[in-house]
Amino acid sequence: MYTELGQWLKIFRLSNAIRLYDMAEKMGVSSAFLSAIETGKKMAPTNFFDKLVDSYQLSKEQQDELMTAIVNTRERLTSGKATIQFTINNPRQGIDNLAFSFARNANYLSEDQRQQLLKILAEAKGGNGSVSN
Repeated sequence: MYTELGQWLKIFRLSNAIRLYDMAEKMGVSSAFLSAIETGKKMAPTNFFDKLVDSYQLSKEQQDELMTAIVNTRERLTSGKATIQFTINNPRQGIDNLAFSFARNANYLSEDQRQQLLKILAEAKGGNGSVSN
């Protein structure tokens, strides 16, 4: 099932005779990942717009169409779901994996486990370890 973004990408690629593999390589992503974005299996990352604009020098009209497609697709894919976006400013090996693992598994933690993690994070930041909700 193609999303609005997926349809836009496919039309853009085909009308410019760009293979999926070539677009993925130019944007610095895998062809499997780009295909998953096209088919609506994955959500485009926050830097996707900039990568595509920079890679293909899109016109203002194309940029507007692309941004609309990204926003509409993001809204459709996240409707009814709480979403949180974050940036890791100084990624160290494993920090991004930790953050993404937490995001994927947070719903499965017990209340006690959540409180323990909050305490650990408060202590790591130099806090006194107290947890408030």
